[in-house]
Parts: sequence; C-alpha cells; structure tokens
Amino acid sequence: MGAAPDPRIVRLGKTLLTRADELAAAMADVIRRDVDFYASNPRLVDVEELRRSCLANMTYVFDALAGLTDADVSVAEDTGVRRARAGAPLATVMAAYRVGFRYMWEATLAQARQLEIPTEAILDATSQIMVAQDAFTQAMAGAYRDELTHQILNREEERSALVEAILFGRITDTQNLWDAADILRLPASGPYVVVAAEVPGFGRTGLSDIANKLDTRDIRSAWRLLPDLQVGIVYLRRPSVYDELIEVLRGAASSRVGVSPSFDELTDTGEGLRYARLAIVGRALFA
Repeated sequence: MGAAPDPRIVRLGKTLLTRADELAAAMADVIRRDVDFYASNPRLVDVEELRRSCLANMTYVFDALAGLTDADVSVAEDTGVRRARAGAPLATVMAAYRVGFRYMWEATLAQARQLEIPTEAILDATSQIMVAQDAFTQAMAGAYRDELTHQILNREEERSALVEAILFGRITDTQNLWDAADILRLPASGPYVVVAAEVPGFGRTGLSDIANKLDTRDIRSAWRLLPDLQVGIVYLRRPSVYDELIEVLRGAASSRVGVSPSFDELTDTGEGLRYARLAIVGRALFA
C-alpha cells in the first residue's frame, strides 16, 4: 500500500472497518454458497472458522486502505497452514480467495459510492485491493505447500520407522502388526519378499525412487534406508509380480541387490531380511 494514502481512501477504509464483522460474516456466507467444498465439508472448515479467517483477511486490507498499517500477509499464511491441516484442496482455497476478494471489492465499491468518493479514488482503492489479493493468495498458497510438504515428510518418517520396527521384530502383537500394515498400505498377510540393496554412501539410496516406480506397476511396497542398506517389504499380490519386481529392480539398482524367498506373515519379515542380506554377500540377485 502507498506511503501517503489518499485521505478519501483513508476515510473509506475507516468506514469499512466499522462494518468489518458484518461484512466478514456476509463474505463467509458467499464463499459457502459459491465454493461447494465449504458447504459440503462443515466439519473440516466450520462456519466460525471461515468467518474468523474472512474477518482477519478483511481487517488487514481495510487497515491498509485506512493508512493504519501495511497489508500483513501473515494472516493469509495462517489460513494456508490451517486449510492444509484440514485437508482442503489448494485449488478450493484459492477459489475461496477469489470469491472472497471479489466480495470485498464489491462491498468497497458500494461503500465508496455511498460516501460519494470520486471515481479516480475508487479506482485507486480497487487497485490496492487487487494488489492485496495477489499478495495474500501467493502467501496463502506458499504456506499451504510448505505445510503439505511438512506433513508428507512426517508421514514418510512414520512409515519408515514402522518398516524398521517390522524388520527388526519390534512389533509382535498381531493387532499392532495389522495396524502397521494398514498405515504402510500393505495387506495384513502375504506373500511378501524383503528386498535389500547396498547403498553407494551414507544417506544415499541404492534403488532410486523405487517406491514410486513400483507404484506405477501397482506393486505395493514400504522402504527404510539403513546406514548400509536400503531395505523394503514388497507385497506379491499375484505370481507374475515377482518377475515385474525383478525387472524394476534391475532398472533402478546402482549396486548389489538381494531378494528373500517369499513369506506369508509379517512376523517373518526379520527372517526375510536375513535371507536378503545373505543373498547380497553370497550370490546377489544381480550386481
């Protein structure tokens, strides 16, 4: 916003601030009407949460119009984080911002006409709102993506820790094993194999992007990077999957790889790891 605001726009901003609660409630209603996600998922983003967000965004813009402060995008960043945690799609949140800022502009235009503010000043206010919309939307989207990345990394850490716990027999209770398999997107019973690949260096993988490569073949797997090995539990949902697995491993491997014999129970995963290790130090599946 400008360093020396037009006094007519300052008057407009201050007048709008006196109506902020009313306008924010109306904005929330318009968003719920025009963006289906908000009406269809009240448990994810309830009415009061949506109104609170509308009021916060609107107040910062009107404060800036009134010359009380520069527009602070931290409120938009907070919205981005909250919506990512609620599971709202980013495209939906961006649609809500478009709808909300359009309502804000229409309310500003109507108020300016009531105050008989000249057209050139109205155009200036409109320009400021459009600049704010762009800044707020970018800030919201950036914070949303950062939070989503954080969530994905946390889930991957959880999955990786569960794989290690299964591999080393730290989960022995049947129900807990089933729960772990569910989180890892693995069936509760096999057949499975354990894959072990030598790593080229500490913190580096021996099978590049292996989980995604197997996913494209509809082969379920879960992986853990150890100091000396990259290890995975792979579900063989049909006999031909084994041959597909070997094909993918050959294309992804940068070092020696071993595969265990198949087994049916997750409690036997530790034994599968032992056989996969032996395959590497003895006669590796390939080198």
